[in-house]
Amino acid sequence: MEHKHFHHGTKFIKDNGLKFKIVYTEKFQTRAEAMKREKQLKGWARAKRRSLIADDLELLKKL
Repeated sequence: MEHKHFHHGTKFIKDNGLKFKIVYTEKFQTRAEAMKREKQLKGWARAKRRSLIADDLELLKKL
């Protein structure tokens, strides 16, 4: 199962007139695991999430 995180403002996925772009994905065995990870990521500061998306592991460790 692949869990996707979306970013507003681009033209890849359209839902109710809003535009989204997939900026980061992870694979999980179960929906429960994916939902647990999503909850964790939503608790992070924006800078930490952006460093994850950018694959900046050094900055991610600092945050």
